[in-house]
Amino acid sequence: MGQKDMSAFTKFARQMRVEIVKAQPGISFPKIAKELSRRWQELQEEDKLAYEEMAAADKQEKKNRVLTLKQDTTTSRRKSSENNKLFKPLVVKKYHTVERINIELSDIKDRLKTRNAVDFDDDSPDIIANINEDLSIVKGKSSINVFSCRRLNEAIKLHNNLRNMTIDLKVLEEGIEISKKDLGPLWDVLETLDSSVDVNLQANQLLTRNIISDERITKNGFRIEKHGSLSGNKYTITGVARNIPHFGLGDLKEVLTRISENESCRLMDCRPLGAVDLIRNETVQSLAGQTFTRTDYNIDLYKHWYKGIRKHDEMCPHRRLVAKCIHQSSNDFVKT
Repeated sequence: MGQKDMSAFTKFARQMRVEIVKAQPGISFPKIAKELSRRWQELQEEDKLAYEEMAAADKQEKKNRVLTLKQDTTTSRRKSSENNKLFKPLVVKKYHTVERINIELSDIKDRLKTRNAVDFDDDSPDIIANINEDLSIVKGKSSINVFSCRRLNEAIKLHNNLRNMTIDLKVLEEGIEISKKDLGPLWDVLETLDSSVDVNLQANQLLTRNIISDERITKNGFRIEKHGSLSGNKYTITGVARNIPHFGLGDLKEVLTRISENESCRLMDCRPLGAVDLIRNETVQSLAGQTFTRTDYNIDLYKHWYKGIRKHDEMCPHRRLVAKCIHQSSNDFVKT
Protein backbone atom coordinates (compact mmCIF):
# COMPACT_ATOMS: atom_id res chain seq x y z
CA MET A 1 0.00 0.00 0.00
CA GLY A 2 1.36 3.37 -0.98
CA GLN A 3 1.41 6.82 0.56
CA LYS A 4 -1.97 7.75 -0.98
CA ASP A 5 -3.72 4.68 0.47
CA MET A 6 -2.40 5.25 3.97
CA SER A 7 -3.30 8.96 3.85
CA ALA A 8 -6.80 8.10 2.60
CA PHE A 9 -7.43 5.63 5.43
CA THR A 10 -6.05 8.06 8.00
CA LYS A 11 -8.42 10.77 6.74
CA PHE A 12 -11.33 8.31 6.84
CA ALA A 13 -10.47 7.01 10.32
CA ARG A 14 -10.14 10.44 11.89
CA GLN A 15 -13.61 11.35 10.65
CA MET A 16 -15.31 8.06 11.46
CA ARG A 17 -13.89 7.68 14.97
CA VAL A 18 -15.77 10.80 16.08
CA GLU A 19 -19.06 9.31 14.87
CA ILE A 20 -18.28 5.97 16.51
CA VAL A 21 -17.41 7.52 19.89
CA LYS A 22 -20.49 9.76 19.85
CA ALA A 23 -22.78 6.87 18.93
CA GLN A 24 -21.25 4.50 21.50
CA PRO A 25 -19.87 6.44 24.51
CA GLY A 26 -17.26 4.48 26.44
CA ILE A 27 -16.49 2.13 23.54
CA SER A 28 -13.16 0.33 23.97
CA PHE A 29 -10.08 0.78 21.77
CA PRO A 30 -10.27 -2.69 20.17
CA LYS A 31 -13.93 -2.19 19.23
CA ILE A 32 -13.18 1.22 17.70
CA ALA A 33 -10.37 -0.26 15.63
CA LYS A 34 -12.44 -3.21 14.44
CA GLU A 35 -15.33 -0.93 13.53
CA LEU A 36 -13.00 1.35 11.55
CA SER A 37 -11.53 -1.66 9.77
CA ARG A 38 -15.00 -3.04 8.94
CA ARG A 39 -16.31 0.25 7.63
CA TRP A 40 -13.23 0.81 5.47
CA GLN A 41 -13.39 -2.65 3.95
CA GLU A 42 -17.09 -2.18 3.15
CA LEU A 43 -16.48 1.22 1.57
CA GLN A 44 -16.99 1.48 -2.19
CA GLU A 45 -13.89 2.08 -4.31
CA GLU A 46 -15.18 5.46 -5.49
CA ASP A 47 -15.63 6.51 -1.86
CA LYS A 48 -12.08 5.40 -1.05
CA LEU A 49 -10.91 7.43 -4.03
CA ALA A 50 -12.80 10.44 -2.65
CA TYR A 51 -10.96 10.14 0.68
CA GLU A 52 -7.71 9.84 -1.25
CA GLU A 53 -8.52 13.09 -3.08
CA MET A 54 -9.45 14.82 0.19
CA ALA A 55 -6.17 13.72 1.78
CA ALA A 56 -4.26 15.00 -1.25
CA ALA A 57 -6.13 18.31 -1.07
CA ASP A 58 -5.30 18.67 2.63
CA LYS A 59 -1.65 18.00 1.90
CA GLN A 60 -1.60 20.59 -0.90
CA GLU A 61 -3.38 23.14 1.29
CA LYS A 62 -0.76 22.64 3.98
CA LYS A 63 2.02 23.19 1.43
CA ASN A 64 0.29 26.36 0.21
CA ARG A 65 0.00 27.69 3.77
CA VAL A 66 3.70 27.12 4.34
CA LEU A 67 4.55 28.81 1.03
CA THR A 68 2.29 31.78 1.83
CA LEU A 69 3.84 32.10 5.29
CA LYS A 70 7.34 32.15 3.78
CA GLN A 71 6.30 34.79 1.24
CA ASP A 72 4.66 36.95 3.92
CA THR A 73 7.75 36.66 6.11
CA THR A 74 10.01 37.68 3.23
CA THR A 75 7.78 40.66 2.37
CA SER A 76 7.62 41.70 6.02
CA ARG A 77 11.41 41.60 6.36
CA ARG A 78 11.81 43.63 3.16
CA LYS A 79 9.37 46.30 4.35
CA SER A 80 11.00 46.37 7.76
CA SER A 81 14.40 46.88 6.16
CA GLU A 82 13.05 49.73 4.02
CA ASN A 83 11.39 51.39 7.01
CA ASN A 84 14.62 51.23 8.98
CA LYS A 85 16.29 53.29 6.27
CA LEU A 86 13.54 55.95 6.28
CA PHE A 87 12.86 56.42 9.96
CA LYS A 88 14.93 56.76 13.06
CA PRO A 89 14.51 53.88 15.46
CA LEU A 90 12.00 54.41 18.25
CA VAL A 91 12.78 53.47 21.82
CA VAL A 92 9.87 51.41 23.09
CA LYS A 93 9.53 50.53 26.74
CA LYS A 94 8.40 46.97 27.30
CA TYR A 95 6.03 46.10 30.11
CA HIS A 96 5.34 42.55 31.14
CA THR A 97 2.17 41.54 32.92
CA VAL A 98 2.22 38.30 34.84
CA GLU A 99 -1.11 36.64 35.47
CA ARG A 100 -1.24 33.91 38.06
CA ILE A 101 -3.28 30.83 37.24
CA ASN A 102 -4.04 27.73 39.26
CA ILE A 103 -2.95 24.56 37.50
CA GLU A 104 -1.81 21.18 38.72
CA LEU A 105 1.11 19.20 37.30
CA SER A 106 -1.30 16.36 36.59
CA ASP A 107 -3.29 18.70 34.32
CA ILE A 108 -0.17 19.45 32.30
CA LYS A 109 0.60 15.75 31.95
CA ASP A 110 -2.94 15.06 30.79
CA ARG A 111 -2.66 17.78 28.16
CA LEU A 112 0.64 16.39 26.91
CA LYS A 113 -0.98 13.00 26.43
CA THR A 114 -3.39 14.49 23.89
CA ARG A 115 -0.64 15.16 21.34
CA ASN A 116 -1.22 13.58 17.96
CA ALA A 117 1.50 10.95 18.27
CA VAL A 118 2.18 7.42 19.39
CA ASP A 119 2.35 7.03 23.18
CA PHE A 120 5.96 6.27 24.14
CA ASP A 121 5.04 5.00 27.61
CA ASP A 122 3.20 1.89 26.49
CA ASP A 123 5.29 -1.29 26.76
CA SER A 124 2.85 -3.68 25.12
CA PRO A 125 1.13 -2.39 21.97
CA ASP A 126 -1.16 -4.92 20.27
CA ILE A 127 -2.41 -5.34 16.72
CA ILE A 128 -6.20 -5.39 17.02
CA ALA A 129 -7.32 -5.16 13.39
CA ASN A 130 -5.96 -5.46 9.87
CA ILE A 131 -7.01 -3.24 6.97
CA ASN A 132 -5.23 -5.18 4.22
CA GLU A 133 -1.91 -6.93 3.60
CA ASP A 134 0.04 -3.75 4.35
CA LEU A 135 -1.91 -1.71 6.90
CA SER A 136 -2.67 -2.79 10.47
CA ILE A 137 -4.27 -1.02 13.42
CA VAL A 138 -2.35 -1.15 16.68
CA LYS A 139 -3.56 -0.19 20.17
CA GLY A 140 -1.31 1.68 22.57
CA LYS A 141 -2.02 2.70 26.15
CA SER A 142 -3.98 5.81 25.17
CA SER A 143 -4.05 5.84 21.38
CA ILE A 144 -4.89 3.87 18.27
CA ASN A 145 -2.44 4.03 15.38
CA VAL A 146 -2.30 2.66 11.86
CA PHE A 147 1.06 1.47 10.56
CA SER A 148 2.42 0.26 7.25
CA CYS A 149 4.15 -3.12 7.22
CA ARG A 150 6.36 -2.09 4.32
CA ARG A 151 7.42 1.19 5.90
CA LEU A 152 8.06 -0.60 9.19
CA ASN A 153 10.46 -3.06 7.55
CA GLU A 154 12.14 -0.26 5.58
CA ALA A 155 12.60 1.87 8.70
CA ILE A 156 14.20 -1.01 10.62
CA LYS A 157 16.50 -1.79 7.69
CA LEU A 158 17.58 1.85 7.48
CA HIS A 159 18.20 1.99 11.23
CA ASN A 160 20.38 -1.15 11.07
CA ASN A 161 22.34 0.22 8.11
CA LEU A 162 22.98 3.50 9.92
CA ARG A 163 24.28 1.50 12.88
CA ASN A 164 26.55 -0.87 10.98
CA MET A 165 27.13 -0.07 7.30
CA THR A 166 30.68 0.59 6.13
CA ILE A 167 30.93 3.24 3.41
CA ASP A 168 32.86 1.95 0.39
CA LEU A 169 36.26 3.65 -0.04
CA LYS A 170 38.33 4.79 -2.98
CA VAL A 171 42.09 5.25 -2.59
CA LEU A 172 43.35 8.74 -3.37
CA GLU A 173 46.22 9.04 -5.82
CA GLU A 174 47.58 11.85 -3.68
CA GLY A 175 46.81 12.07 0.01
CA ILE A 176 45.30 15.14 1.66
CA GLU A 177 47.34 16.42 4.58
CA ILE A 178 45.38 17.61 7.60
CA SER A 179 46.76 20.54 9.57
CA LYS A 180 45.86 22.01 12.93
CA LYS A 181 44.72 25.10 11.05
CA ASP A 182 42.23 22.99 9.09
CA LEU A 183 40.61 21.50 12.18
CA GLY A 184 41.10 24.12 14.88
CA PRO A 185 39.91 22.76 18.26
CA LEU A 186 38.84 19.51 16.55
CA TRP A 187 42.52 18.61 16.16
CA ASP A 188 42.55 17.53 19.80
CA VAL A 189 39.61 15.21 19.11
CA LEU A 190 41.48 13.58 16.23
CA GLU A 191 44.47 13.03 18.52
CA THR A 192 42.36 11.01 20.97
CA LEU A 193 41.11 8.46 18.41
CA ASP A 194 42.47 4.90 18.43
CA SER A 195 44.94 3.82 15.77
CA SER A 196 46.44 0.51 14.66
CA VAL A 197 49.17 -0.82 12.37
CA ASP A 198 48.09 -1.75 8.85
CA VAL A 199 50.38 -4.11 6.90
CA ASN A 200 50.23 -4.29 3.08
CA LEU A 201 52.30 -6.09 0.47
CA GLN A 202 53.24 -3.76 -2.37
CA ALA A 203 55.87 -4.49 -5.05
CA ASN A 204 57.04 -7.50 -3.04
CA GLN A 205 57.63 -5.29 -0.02
CA LEU A 206 55.81 -5.23 3.28
CA LEU A 207 54.63 -1.72 4.05
CA THR A 208 53.40 -0.81 7.51
CA ARG A 209 51.29 2.22 8.19
CA ASN A 210 49.63 3.53 11.30
CA ILE A 211 45.97 4.30 10.56
CA ILE A 212 43.04 5.63 12.57
CA SER A 213 41.03 2.51 13.48
CA ASP A 214 38.04 4.11 15.23
CA GLU A 215 34.94 2.80 13.40
CA ARG A 216 33.38 6.26 13.49
CA ILE A 217 36.13 7.16 11.01
CA THR A 218 36.68 3.92 9.09
CA LYS A 219 32.97 3.16 8.55
CA ASN A 220 32.13 6.74 7.65
CA GLY A 221 34.16 6.80 4.44
CA PHE A 222 37.65 7.77 5.61
CA ARG A 223 41.09 6.20 5.67
CA ILE A 224 43.43 8.40 7.68
CA GLU A 225 47.12 7.64 8.15
CA LYS A 226 48.91 8.81 11.27
CA HIS A 227 52.61 9.73 11.17
CA GLY A 228 54.60 10.32 14.33
CA SER A 229 57.47 12.82 14.42
CA LEU A 230 59.51 14.82 16.90
CA SER A 231 57.33 17.85 16.27
CA GLY A 232 54.11 15.90 16.86
CA ASN A 233 51.69 13.71 14.96
CA LYS A 234 50.75 14.33 11.35
CA TYR A 235 47.64 13.04 9.60
CA THR A 236 46.88 12.35 5.95
CA ILE A 237 43.58 11.36 4.34
CA THR A 238 44.47 8.56 1.89
CA GLY A 239 40.96 7.25 1.16
CA VAL A 240 37.46 8.74 0.98
CA ALA A 241 33.91 7.59 0.26
CA ARG A 242 33.64 6.29 -3.29
CA ASN A 243 30.07 7.30 -4.09
CA ILE A 244 29.66 10.62 -2.27
CA PRO A 245 30.52 13.68 -4.40
CA HIS A 246 32.85 16.31 -2.90
CA PHE A 247 33.40 14.17 0.20
CA GLY A 248 36.36 15.31 2.26
CA LEU A 249 37.57 17.54 5.04
CA GLY A 250 34.20 19.19 5.68
CA ASP A 251 32.59 15.80 6.27
CA LEU A 252 35.43 14.77 8.59
CA LYS A 253 34.82 17.91 10.65
CA GLU A 254 31.14 16.92 10.94
CA VAL A 255 32.17 13.58 12.44
CA LEU A 256 34.74 15.09 14.80
CA THR A 257 32.25 17.74 15.94
CA ARG A 258 29.77 15.04 16.97
CA ILE A 259 32.51 13.18 18.85
CA SER A 260 33.58 16.39 20.59
CA GLU A 261 30.02 16.83 21.85
CA ASN A 262 29.91 13.27 23.17
CA GLU A 263 33.12 11.24 23.09
CA SER A 264 31.22 7.95 23.55
CA CYS A 265 28.60 8.62 20.87
CA ARG A 266 27.67 5.75 18.58
CA LEU A 267 28.54 5.39 14.90
CA MET A 268 24.97 6.13 13.78
CA ASP A 269 25.02 9.39 15.72
CA CYS A 270 28.26 10.47 14.01
CA ARG A 271 27.20 10.04 10.40
CA PRO A 272 27.90 13.10 8.20
CA LEU A 273 24.94 14.22 6.10
CA GLY A 274 26.50 12.90 2.90
CA ALA A 275 26.86 9.44 4.43
CA VAL A 276 23.26 9.49 5.74
CA ASP A 277 21.93 10.32 2.27
CA LEU A 278 24.04 7.56 0.68
CA ILE A 279 22.88 4.96 3.22
CA ARG A 280 19.27 6.05 2.77
CA ASN A 281 19.51 5.69 -1.02
CA GLU A 282 21.28 2.32 -0.84
CA THR A 283 18.65 1.07 1.62
CA VAL A 284 15.87 2.03 -0.79
CA GLN A 285 17.66 0.36 -3.71
CA SER A 286 18.28 -2.84 -1.75
CA LEU A 287 14.57 -3.12 -0.89
CA ALA A 288 13.25 -2.22 -4.35
CA GLY A 289 11.03 -4.96 -5.71
CA GLN A 290 10.67 -6.75 -2.38
CA THR A 291 7.17 -7.51 -1.15
CA PHE A 292 6.29 -7.02 2.51
CA THR A 293 3.04 -8.55 3.70
CA ARG A 294 1.33 -8.89 7.04
CA THR A 295 2.69 -11.73 9.19
CA ASP A 296 2.45 -12.80 12.82
CA TYR A 297 5.89 -11.45 13.69
CA ASN A 298 5.02 -7.90 12.59
CA ILE A 299 3.88 -7.06 16.10
CA ASP A 300 7.37 -7.97 17.36
CA LEU A 301 8.91 -5.75 14.68
CA TYR A 302 6.51 -2.97 15.63
CA LYS A 303 7.43 -3.25 19.32
CA HIS A 304 11.13 -3.15 18.39
CA TRP A 305 10.58 -0.01 16.28
CA TYR A 306 8.18 1.49 18.80
CA LYS A 307 10.48 1.20 21.84
CA GLY A 308 13.84 2.05 20.32
CA ILE A 309 13.88 3.29 16.75
CA ARG A 310 10.93 5.70 16.64
CA LYS A 311 12.41 8.09 19.17
CA HIS A 312 15.43 8.42 16.87
CA ASP A 313 13.50 8.67 13.59
CA GLU A 314 9.81 8.02 12.92
CA MET A 315 10.20 8.04 9.13
CA CYS A 316 10.89 5.30 6.61
CA PRO A 317 13.72 5.80 4.04
CA HIS A 318 11.20 7.57 1.77
CA ARG A 319 10.70 10.17 4.53
CA ARG A 320 7.13 9.04 5.23
CA LEU A 321 5.64 8.27 8.63
CA VAL A 322 5.72 4.60 9.60
CA ALA A 323 2.66 5.05 11.85
CA LYS A 324 -0.09 7.64 12.15
CA CYS A 325 -2.42 8.31 15.08
CA ILE A 326 -6.11 7.94 14.27
CA HIS A 327 -7.63 8.07 17.77
CA GLN A 328 -6.74 9.00 21.34
CA SER A 329 -8.67 8.39 24.52
CA SER A 330 -8.68 12.03 25.64
CA ASN A 331 -12.12 13.64 25.42
CA ASP A 332 -10.49 16.86 24.28
CA PHE A 333 -8.89 15.03 21.39
CA VAL A 334 -12.16 13.39 20.36
CA LYS A 335 -13.90 16.76 20.09
CA THR A 336 -11.31 18.23 17.71
